[in-house]
Amino acid sequence: MTHRFTDIEVDFIKENIKGKNTYELTEMFNEQFDTDLIRNQIRSCIKNRKITSDIDKKNLSEFHKKTYTEEQEQFIRNNVNGKSSRELTAIFNEYFELNFDVSQLRAYKKNHALKSNLDLRFKKGNIPYSKGKKGTKGWVSTQFKKGNMPYNHLPVGSERINVDGYHVVKIAEPNKWRFKHLLVWEEHKGKILKGYAVIFGDKNRDNLDIDNLILVTKKQLLILIRNKLIQGHSDLTKTGVIIADLYQKISERKSKT
Repeated sequence: MTHRFTDIEVDFIKENIKGKNTYELTEMFNEQFDTDLIRNQIRSCIKNRKITSDIDKKNLSEFHKKTYTEEQEQFIRNNVNGKSSRELTAIFNEYFELNFDVSQLRAYKKNHALKSNLDLRFKKGNIPYSKGKKGTKGWVSTQFKKGNMPYNHLPVGSERINVDGYHVVKIAEPNKWRFKHLLVWEEHKGKILKGYAVIFGDKNRDNLDIDNLILVTKKQLLILIRNKLIQGHSDLTKTGVIIADLYQKISERKSKT
């Protein structure tokens, strides 16, 4: 997704880049301007405008080491085969209820020599996804002043769709957001306990009807993803959950023998 940086946004990056890695800077930028930019977009802005940082490379290395838990690393290894980086990021974020960007998962795969075994070569006759799309129009430039409320600040209760296609709702200042489908579930069914997730029965992230939302355990979700049991119809996916339970029981019996 193309983003044309305004003078205000570039000034913010220049003022805040010292001593920060691009992960931290991206998070600060999105919080300040209520955007959903990914790290690569911030990196491109820094590179194109030759903005320098005094980040300690050793500290940056430590930051990368602490990015993933052991459970998250095992999840990536178990699910990397047959999935693009974007697909892997989507199921990773859904499983752990996080908002990692594609570049982070792609970097992890590269650093740990993990391959998806997909044929990603462009095939003759395919139409590029960006064909016919226009870039973002420019913005009027003004001087950025510290302490001013961003012109595009969104109040608590605002809704938007993030880069992964999920509806999110702002629940607190300065920039705390939550998936809307989780809020809908809790409004009708109560609090979601640790170890559980809510999925879309028909895989449509725009269908927030409570009858389309299904509560599953993290173990069930993993089996559903691995065996492609999340279907295009809510009833079929609910059947898939039953099948996932059978797979789990079979696996438990095999482990005991």
